[in-house]
Amino acid sequence: MTTINLQQSFTARLEGQSSNQRVPVLLIDRQLIEVDSSGWLCLPSKYSDALVLLRATLRFDFLGQYGDSCHYRVSCATRGSYYFERQLGRSRNGYLGFYGSVSSDVFWKIDVINGSANGESPVFTLSDHQGRAVGSLTENSLAHGQITYLVTSDFKPNVQQFTLADYQPI
Repeated sequence: MTTINLQQSFTARLEGQSSNQRVPVLLIDRQLIEVDSSGWLCLPSKYSDALVLLRATLRFDFLGQYGDSCHYRVSCATRGSYYFERQLGRSRNGYLGFYGSVSSDVFWKIDVINGSANGESPVFTLSDHQGRAVGSLTENSLAHGQITYLVTSDFKPNVQQFTLADYQPI
């Protein structure tokens, strides 16, 4: 198994921990007819076939370690995606997605909760630069079915735990 070093830049796929099971983080890719959720990150759920979903590969550009947290700029590294190289941001409503223009002060924090910053498959939480933890929020829509989005909120959503897959140092 590959040793993961969180104290450097890397690409990887995020996997969410759900009911003691690892599930891939997915990217809702751009549709022929743009939908309002394109570019957002979600977990597998009962969505319709009308959505184009890709396993999200992320690029974590290491900014430094501050206390127990490693800080990164995060962008889309999913080849063939409309959102390739766009930076990870947060919508006004807290939905995580890849946006064309994200403020230069936006960064993301990884806090290891099981394992270490240098080891095999650490389990961690992800937070935005204002300390809001990434969680999940399930919504139902007539057009797209049930979608479990990744979100941040001041109201502490169900905090999501993550691991990394296909880790590649840069």
